[in-house]
Amino acid sequence: MKFKPSKTEYTRAMLPQNRRQVFADVVKLHYGKLLGLGLLVFAFSLPLFLSSLLGDIYVGNLTAQLMQATDEKERLAIASQIIAFDNLRACVNIICFVIFGIGMAGFQRVLRQYAWEKNVFLSDFAVGIKQNIVQNILLFLIVGAACALTTVAYNMASQVQNGLSLLFMLPLGIFIFFVVPVCAYSAVCIPVYGNKFRNNVWISMGLYIRYPWQTLLALLIGGVFLVPLLIPNIYCHLIGRVVLCFAAPFLMLAFNLFSYNLLDKYVNKDRHPDIVGIGTFPASTDNAENASAKTDDSKEIPN
Repeated sequence: MKFKPSKTEYTRAMLPQNRRQVFADVVKLHYGKLLGLGLLVFAFSLPLFLSSLLGDIYVGNLTAQLMQATDEKERLAIASQIIAFDNLRACVNIICFVIFGIGMAGFQRVLRQYAWEKNVFLSDFAVGIKQNIVQNILLFLIVGAACALTTVAYNMASQVQNGLSLLFMLPLGIFIFFVVPVCAYSAVCIPVYGNKFRNNVWISMGLYIRYPWQTLLALLIGGVFLVPLLIPNIYCHLIGRVVLCFAAPFLMLAFNLFSYNLLDKYVNKDRHPDIVGIGTFPASTDNAENASAKTDDSKEIPN
């Protein structure tokens, strides 16, 4: 195999100047590997996938019976059965979320390396799990429990006909506007800082409080891929979940880079100046060059 020399010399100006360019550069160079990472996402989300698929089939059958039922007592019994099953599935999904969180520890380590324009090795996935498994289990235990509580409260709201229904809808608002943003930032912070879990959560809360609208907008853009899951059709759910798994590495990479920009302003500028702008090569400053040259492991970053 012969290599054809480039007609132009590779200069610093050709390197990514900002994190938007880092995203484009990583996708261009590692598109196939990111899709391969999506296959791993699918593997670790398989328990959630099967839980949702079996649930859709079971609830679909009960819904068909509900539509055919003529007796009011029978209809109420079937509706109660659907709600009871949905609550049980939400509780079982807590374990499924924890399993996915184990894989997430490896995913985020690999994506951190890509975002920092570092070399990525097969061992990085295993290293990420080894370093961050405990914090990720705690994080996704919280996510699973919050999701289960929200599901139970939502189902209770559907059974109440008075003003209490609004009270039962409150957990859904808390989950969407507080739990999801804070946990999303925590998933980014865990592989970057050598902090304890509660410190990473505090950083995430502070980041969200300081940049609420930017955070919600970023999550809303990524949430577009969840739209098929809201359509009451089993095939939409099936295709939507598969597409979401393979899109997840690209979405997580984009959110990581977005978060790094905010962390540079909120945390890194004062506490970790050596990783400000890491992965970028602005032509006007040497700071990012020094940061991009850093090869220390995340656990060596001081708390």
